[in-house]
Amino acid sequence: MKFRLARSLAIVSLCSIASGAAGYLYGVRSTEPHLTVVTTTACGVPASTSSFAIPMQLLTATIPARPVTIGPVEVPGVVNSVSLRFDPTIDGRSTEVRQVENTIHLPLIFGRAAAHPNRIRLICRDGRVATVRYRLDVREQTTFRVIDSAPESGRRVR
Repeated sequence: MKFRLARSLAIVSLCSIASGAAGYLYGVRSTEPHLTVVTTTACGVPASTSSFAIPMQLLTATIPARPVTIGPVEVPGVVNSVSLRFDPTIDGRSTEVRQVENTIHLPLIFGRAAAHPNRIRLICRDGRVATVRYRLDVREQTTFRVIDSAPESGRRVR
């Protein structure tokens, strides 16, 4: 009888510990910020494997409705480094984004899902960043053509 009671208590204790550990791990994982990985495609040089991650949701939650600039970002084969300016006013359903001087103006969300991308790839061609590809998953991705824009005198660029 004592053996059964001890065994039952041991099983209940192990189940409690396991459920507590599972709850703790779920809590830690559910509060981690979603990271967007930014990678580059080299231009005229061997492919680069360098990448970095940015917590898009955390940045936008901190200062909602304000653009956030990340950079400078070195893209192999591009003469000047570029900065990435994520602006909530830019339409993520467009096919083009603007580059003003060394800053590429990008949307925060894109596509039918209106979601933050899981991956952003800066694609180089002819010594400059020519396209930017946002990817959420296999089905949801968008490629933006980068259009050079000169800042107009006396007018602020958003």
